[in-house]
Formats: sequence, C-alpha cells, structure tokens
Amino acid sequence: KKVAQIFTPEFFPENIGSSTKTPIFIIGFVRSGSTLLERILDAHPLIVGTGEDSVFNGRLDYIRNEIVKASVSGNLGTLHSVVKKLADDVVLDMRKRWEVIDANARAVELDEGNEDAPESTNEERHSPTRFTDKMLTNYMNVGFIHLLFPNALILHVAREPMDTIFSAFKHDFP
Repeated sequence: KKVAQIFTPEFFPENIGSSTKTPIFIIGFVRSGSTLLERILDAHPLIVGTGEDSVFNGRLDYIRNEIVKASVSGNLGTLHSVVKKLADDVVLDMRKRWEVIDANARAVELDEGNEDAPESTNEERHSPTRFTDKMLTNYMNVGFIHLLFPNALILHVAREPMDTIFSAFKHDFP
C-alpha cells in the first residue's frame, strides 16, 4: 500500500523511461504458479525465461542511487537520460544472460553426442525479443520498474491464499 502511495501518476515525469516492451516482470508469492507461468511464456519462440536470478533486482541499489543523483541535479533532461540508460543496461544484461544460457544449452547438446542439434536449432532458433525477470519480491519495486519500463508487462501471479500457504508449508525449501 505504501508503494502505491508513493508512486502515483503525478510522481512520474512525463515521457520518462524506456519505450521498450522487452522485459516481462513476474511477481507474486512463492508456490503461487510463477514457475508454471514462466515456463508457459518460455515456450513461445520469442520469449525467454531467465530464471529467478533477477537482472533488475540485482542492479536495484545502483538504479536507486543513480536516480537519486539525477533527481537532485534538478535537470529533468539529465533524469530522463539517466533513467533511459539504466533501462537500456538492464535489457542488455538480460540479453547477455540469455546468450550465456543459450551457449550452455548448446554445449550440453554437443556433449550428449547430438551432433545434428546445433545445425537444426540454428535454422529454427530466433533471437528472443522478450525476457522474463522473475523475482517474486519485486512487488516492492514495481514503482521503480514502472519508472524505467512504463510499457513493460508486469504479471502478478495470484493463487487462492490457503492453497498457496499450504503448498509453501508442505514444500521443503533448502
């Protein structure tokens, strides 16, 4: 509720953030179906699930600090350019993460003796245009997500509360 009180429409300067729709943010509670949703999205040839190691969340402290510095300058143009660069850097890191994941998957295919796999997959593989960022606790950062990516898809996964709690209770977390 506090997040919604801070990040009102008036909080955001006009036309701030990246125009990209590349990131898809998945937020919610553990055992609510977020992994299923990410796998469904990942089945689309132009969307890649990058797991629970959130690129955005990993850079959040830096993002906050840079936004504060740009805001304090009082120059709206500086704030716009800083926010756009931060958003572009997040998307670039998402792409780099996918390249590592893809290279590792190809290496496994070769190690398993499937020599035809790389040739056939090169013809069929497309470079993804969307990347999922699944950090369930990013609901606390929705304001910053929206500031950097006003056009990004933010999917809040919800499940019947008692089912979610029971599932979390019976699951043996490491």
